[in-house]
Amino acid sequence: TRCSRDWSSDVCSSDLGSTMKSLIIFILCFALPLKDWGQNSAKFVPLKSTGNSIVPMQFYIDKVLDSRNNSSLIGMIYDANLELIQLKSNVVLKKYAGSFFQNPKNQDSLDYAITIHIEKMEVKEKIVDKMIHGECNLELAFSFDRAGTDIVLTRFKNKILFKRSFGEYDNYQKMIERLFRKGSEYFNQWMATNYDKNPILVKSLLKKEKLAQKLGAKINMDTLFVK
Repeated sequence: TRCSRDWSSDVCSSDLGSTMKSLIIFILCFALPLKDWGQNSAKFVPLKSTGNSIVPMQFYIDKVLDSRNNSSLIGMIYDANLELIQLKSNVVLKKYAGSFFQNPKNQDSLDYAITIHIEKMEVKEKIVDKMIHGECNLELAFSFDRAGTDIVLTRFKNKILFKRSFGEYDNYQKMIERLFRKGSEYFNQWMATNYDKNPILVKSLLKKEKLAQKLGAKINMDTLFVK
């Protein structure tokens, strides 16, 4: 075929057939295997909160922030072929972390707007004596905004040690849910205890620049470590 305006458009029908064959061979040999490899390189955990929602004590969850470098990745785990693959959540972890609390329809003016920070959510594994040994780690921080400054009230750190057989993936969902629930319950109890006692909260609640000077209170961060 020849275009009258462009002599460079001369194309032989045999060239078209050769090009089409090359394209089909490329798709069969390269594109499809790469597609399958991408699908098999990750395991997705179906996360959901199965228990009752926690009724917040003098606060409500305003937002959840995920400060990890890769918010979609939970960890690296071994598949049935002893290859390391990515472990990911089927839901956005920020949304999941906030699902353990009830959010009141009518918020009390004295309730604190709390931000949950996901600082670490990681599953690590290694092979020992033909078994997979691992740990599931969670680190959360709970803060609120005071005059434009994000103030951390307390932190929660917890981990679960586990063993599993090759090809067994059922317990990731249970472990991750258990950690987030324990973190949520911890903070709820912390607020119930410290609502009118913690120096940070007292200063905010009563506007206590003077009270802080009178008490000479130092702001201490409470951290829970559970083995």
